[in-house]
Amino acid sequence: KMETKNLLFHSIVKHFDAKRAEALAALAIIFDNPSPSIQEEAIQWTKQLAESEIALQQLNKHFLSEELITEDKK
Repeated sequence: KMETKNLLFHSIVKHFDAKRAEALAALAIIFDNPSPSIQEEAIQWTKQLAESEIALQQLNKHFLSEELITEDKK
């Protein structure tokens, strides 16, 4: 059973993992169907991807070992 104090932490990890997945999916669609008019949109998705990956790295660095975050994604 997960401790209550870990529920918030895990929900934050899931939040940034979902944001990362959303950005990757959007960028895949954009790059498969390139158009000059969607450059700004691609930039915004790239920023979201970077922000979410940095957030996950920082959570890992300060609160968990690498294997625990990786196991949580399974």
